[in-house]
Amino acid sequence: MRKNIPLIAVVGNEASAKEATDIIPNINTIVVKKMNENNWISVLPPNFAHDLIFKGISEALNNLPNVMPFKVKKACKIWVQSEKRRLFNRN
Repeated sequence: MRKNIPLIAVVGNEASAKEATDIIPNINTIVVKKMNENNWISVLPPNFAHDLIFKGISEALNNLPNVMPFKVKKACKIWVQSEKRRLFNRN
């Protein structure tokens, strides 16, 4: 079954964030990896990354009216994992 699920945020490195903002104006990007001048990759520690991602996704959900949906044209699989099941409860 196919669903049209809009992309509301991009989590990853600086390059993916730039690419996303070039394609989708007002998209929320959450940068957790950066490449320095020596081509070394700097990755945030998991506890900082988790907090940053949670905050960024919350902002993305509040920003929905300002983002033109970008719909993925090909079928893909999405996997979500969280130890905080309460985040997935519908109220």
